Parts: sequence; C-alpha cells; structure tokens
Amino acid sequence: MFERGTTDGRRRMDDRRTTTGERTMDDRLTTGRRPSDDEDNDYYDYYYYYYYYNYYYYFYYYYYYYYYYYYYYYYCYYYYFYYYYYYCYYYYYNFYFYYFYYYY
Repeated sequence: MFERGTTDGRRRMDDRRTTTGERTMDDRLTTGRRPSDDEDNDYYDYYYYYYYYNYYYYFYYYYYYYYYYYYYYYYCYYYYFYYYYYYCYYYYYNFYFYYFYYYY
C-alpha cells in the first residue's frame, strides 16, 4: 500500500526502495514509470500478505460495530418519543449557532 513514492505511481529521483529487498530494475535516476510499476510486481507480495494478515482484524471490528449499532438503537428506542420534541426544539434553537460555528 505504501511503497509508491507518489500517489500517481511515479517514484522520486532519490527513492530507490523496493518491496522485497532486491536491486532496482535499473540504475538510472528517472521519474518515469518503470515496467515493474506497470505490471504491479513491486508490491504484489506485500499486498496479499497484508490482506491475509488483517483478514480477521477487519471482520472482528465489522461485527463489533454492527452489534454496537443495534445495541445503541434498541437502548435509545424507549427514549426516542420522550426526547423527540426536546431534540427538535434544541436543534432548531441552535441552528444558526451550529451553522456559523462550522461554516463561517
């Protein structure tokens, strides 16, 4: 993910790093795209290693926030009608304050 020198895939003139530690394709200092950049060979192995290493990490937090969302929803469901008009009046009363505070 983070091997590229710039966002468009080009490398800086002083950036000679490689992902797997081998030598660069050529010793010329160039800002153009190398064949390895076009074929995605310089970060291919690192991408799949990162994907499999964080597989359960992503799914754990996905189901955690999924459960927390519904827990919060059912917890506040009983207080929804009780605070409904209060919240409407509160945000209507502070409408201009929020608008100028965030957008001024």
